[in-house]
Amino acid sequence: MTTKEKAVIAFSLVAFLVGFFYFFEKFFLGSWVSKEANFELVSFFNDIKIGQSQKSVEDAFQKGNFKFLKLSSGKEGLSVNTPLKWGAGNWISIIQLKDEKVIWKRIRTEDEPKNAPEGAPKDEP
Repeated sequence: MTTKEKAVIAFSLVAFLVGFFYFFEKFFLGSWVSKEANFELVSFFNDIKIGQSQKSVEDAFQKGNFKFLKLSSGKEGLSVNTPLKWGAGNWISIIQLKDEKVIWKRIRTEDEPKNAPEGAPKDEP
């Protein structure tokens, strides 16, 4: 077998393994992670109360030691994101603040900002 043939075989094997692991992660492991992340998000969402201070929400998030969630702060409030999911279906909790107090909270998906995903808690208030 020539060096060129060995290189082609090695490249093909590497390409196959990369494709296999990408497919496995996205379609099998990604589905499991998504369910766990959504569970964490709903748990955190249910702990947040209307009128709660921004600092209290941020402290609760830090104490929650969430494995899959990421808290972000913006101009009008907070958002808690789950890991990106194929098809932009990852859940996001949007927490609207006024005078550093929670005035409403919602769960949406990356690609559907107007409607709650199936299985998500109802918007508050």
